[in-house]
Amino acid sequence: MLHGFLAAFAALTASPLMASSGRFDGIPAADDRMPAAQTLQLELVVNGVPSGVIVPVTLGQGRCEMAASDLVAAGVMLPAGLSGTIEIAALDGVAVDYDQSNQRLRLDVPSTWLPHQSVGGGGTARVRPQSSFGVVLNYDLNFVDTADRAPRAVAWGEARMFGDFGQVSLTGAVQGGHVIRYDLNWSHSDDERMITYEAGDFVTRSLPGNRPVRMAGIQISRDFSVRPDVITYPLPEFAGDARLPSAVDLLIDGYRAAGGQVAPGAFAIGAMPGLNGAGQATLAVTDMLGRRVTTTIPFYVSNDLLRPGLLDFSGSAGVLRRNYGRRNFDYGLAAATAALRYGVSRLITVEGSAEAGSGFASASLGALVQLGNAGVVNAGYAVSDDHGETGDRLTLGYQYRARRFGFAASHVRESDGFSDLSSIGDRHAARTTTIVATSLSSDALGNFGASYVETSDRRGQDLGLASGSWSMSLARGVTLFTSGTYEVRRRQWSGALNLILPLGGSRGTAATSVAREARGATTLRADYGRAIPASGGLGGNAMLARASDTGLYGSGELAWRSAAMEVRGGAYGRRGNITRWAGVSGSVVAIGNDVLLANRIADSFVLVNTGGRAGVPVRYENQLVGRSGGDGHVLVPWVPAYYAGRYSIDPFDLPTNVAVPVVEKSVAVARGSGLVLNFDLREMRSGRVTLIDAQGVPLPVGAIASINAGPALAIGWDGFLFVETLEDINAAIVTLPDGGRCTAEFAAPPPGAEDAMIGPVACR
Repeated sequence: MLHGFLAAFAALTASPLMASSGRFDGIPAADDRMPAAQTLQLELVVNGVPSGVIVPVTLGQGRCEMAASDLVAAGVMLPAGLSGTIEIAALDGVAVDYDQSNQRLRLDVPSTWLPHQSVGGGGTARVRPQSSFGVVLNYDLNFVDTADRAPRAVAWGEARMFGDFGQVSLTGAVQGGHVIRYDLNWSHSDDERMITYEAGDFVTRSLPGNRPVRMAGIQISRDFSVRPDVITYPLPEFAGDARLPSAVDLLIDGYRAAGGQVAPGAFAIGAMPGLNGAGQATLAVTDMLGRRVTTTIPFYVSNDLLRPGLLDFSGSAGVLRRNYGRRNFDYGLAAATAALRYGVSRLITVEGSAEAGSGFASASLGALVQLGNAGVVNAGYAVSDDHGETGDRLTLGYQYRARRFGFAASHVRESDGFSDLSSIGDRHAARTTTIVATSLSSDALGNFGASYVETSDRRGQDLGLASGSWSMSLARGVTLFTSGTYEVRRRQWSGALNLILPLGGSRGTAATSVAREARGATTLRADYGRAIPASGGLGGNAMLARASDTGLYGSGELAWRSAAMEVRGGAYGRRGNITRWAGVSGSVVAIGNDVLLANRIADSFVLVNTGGRAGVPVRYENQLVGRSGGDGHVLVPWVPAYYAGRYSIDPFDLPTNVAVPVVEKSVAVARGSGLVLNFDLREMRSGRVTLIDAQGVPLPVGAIASINAGPALAIGWDGFLFVETLEDINAAIVTLPDGGRCTAEFAAPPPGAEDAMIGPVACR
C-alpha cells in the first residue's frame, strides 16, 4: 500500500496535555498535608477519549501509579517490558492530569501506543448471487428482400436452462434451409473461490496480447467478474497520526473520496475503487479543537496490475474448432492451454502462458512494472515450435494515464516461424508492429487524440498510419467532432467533420457530417435518430447521404418495443437497388410456475412478483420499470450479473388494507440466470369495533382488550377499538379499569372491506 506519512501532523499532535514527560497537573505534591499515598477509583481518559474504564489509581506526594493491565483494558498498547504496577507519569512521552471534579485521570500517550485504525476505502459489500430454476428461449427472426436476390428468412436462437447447477446454453441459426450450430456449453461459477468451470464449446481465456482460440472441451479459470466486491488491483492507502479525536477527509483531484471520524492513534484511509492513472490526493485532518492540517500526496494507480498475492489463471484442454459458423461439427487438433498472472508486489505483476498440441508447443513469460508515479512498463517474451520450425516474439510497452492526459506505446516483433494455436500450420514471415497513442483533454479547448501505427514484414506488406481527432462540446449539448488519417507510405489522407445536435427531451438527436475518403471521394450525410424509451414505445432512425462517386444513398428504420417483444423494419440502398427488411426479437421465459413473453434476455433477469396484485409500480435502481399486470408480475430483462441491484415497489397506490412488510430488496443474480423476487403483499381485514357491556353502555376508556390472544389494545371513547388484523371469527378478552373482565365474540367484515364498522358488540 502507498503510505503517505504525514510529517505535518506534528503541529496537530501538540495537545495541551503533553507539554513534557511526567507532567503532574492536579496531582497532590509532596508538601501537601495529606497521606503519602491515596488510592482513588478514576475513569481513564486517553488522549481526549473517555474509555469508560474505572480503575484504582494511587495518587499523592507527586506519585501516579496504576496497574499496567488496567491501561491495556483502556485500549493502550504498552511497550514491551512494562507490566505490574507502573509509575505512569514517569514514562517518556506521557502526560497526566487529575480531574478532581469529575474523578477522571486524563492521560496523553504516544500515538504508537494506540490501536491502528482504517477509515473508508474498500469495495462494495458482498451480496451472494441467487438463481431460480428456469428456461429462456431467445429468438431473432428476420426477413430480407433485395432487388438482386429472392426474399429470404434468417432465424437466430438461444436455448438456455439455468439453476443452482449453472447454465446450459445452445445457440444456432437457420438460413436458407441450413441449420448452423454455434455453441453448446455448460458453465458454473463458484463465487466463493472466484472460479468458473466450462464444458463444451468455449473461447480460451488468454493473457492480454495473446490470441484466444475456439475449442471444445473443458476450461477452468479464475473469474473476478463474479465478485464485484473484490478489488483486484493495488489501491493507494494514506496514513497518518492523530493525538486527539479528529475528522479525516480524503480528496482525490479535488473531489471527496472517503472520510470519517478517527480516535487518537495511527490511522490509514484507503481510496475508493474506480481510480486509474495518475492523481493527487489531499488528506485533511481536523481535530476536536478545530485545528486543520492538510497534506497533498501524488499517486498512480494501474488496474492492469494485480493486488499483491492475488493469482489469476486459466487452463483448458480439448480440440480446436474449425470453420466456426460454417460447419457444425468440424474439430481439429487436440490442444491444451494454460495462463497465469500473479501480483508479486503492489508494483510488479508477472505472467506466463503455455500452449500445446500435436507437434506444436509455445510458452511465454512477461511482467508489468509500475515506475512509481511515472506509469507502467510491460515486457514479454514468447517462443514456439511448430513441427520443428521455431520462432520467437518480443513485446515491449509503456503506458501513462492521468485525468487529462494519456500516453501509450507498444512494440511487438515476431521472428520467422513464430506461431500460436490460432495459426498452426501457417508459415509467418518476420513482422513488427509499433503503436504510439496520446490523448489530451481541456475544458476550454476540447479533447485531442493522436496515434501512429506502423507495421512491416518481409513480404513487403508495410503500413504507416497517422491519425488524429478533436472534439468539443458546445452550447446546449451540441458536439463538434473531427478526425483525420494519413497513410504515410501511400501519401493518402481521409477525414471527417461531424456536428451532433441533441433536439431535447424525447425528440431524438440530429447529426450532419462531411467526409473525404482516401481515394478522393467526398460524402455529405445527414442523420436523425430517436431511441426507444426504456419503458417501451416507438423509436427509429433515418439517414441520407450523397457521395461524389456513387450518388444518393439512404436508409431508414422503425422499431417498436413492448414488454413482450421488439418489432422493427426498414429499408436501405439507392435508386434501383433497395433492400427491405423486417424482424422481430424477444424471448419466451419459463420460471417458477409461469411462462411469459419478454424482450430478448442477453444475460440475467429478475421477475418481480407482487403476490398476484395488479397495478403495483416496480422500480429498479429508483427507475420505474413497469406496473404489475394481471398476474402480478414485472420482468426486468437487463440485469447486470452479480451486481446487487435495488428493487422496490411503491405502496402509496395500494389500498389501505394491504400490508407491505418490505418495500425494497437488494439482490444479485448469477450470470445467465433468472430470479423470482417475491414481495409479500398481504391483504389485512381490519375493522372498527364498538364494545358495550351487558346493559348496552360503551365500555369505559382505558379498558384493555386482547383480540385473538394478540397484543394489548386500549379502548377509546364510546367503546371504540380499531383492530388491524381480523380473523373470520374473533374472540376478545377485555380487562376493565376496576379489574373486572368480560369476553366478546364477533365476525370480521367481508374480504375487500376497508375499516368497516362492527358492532355494537356486547362484552359479558
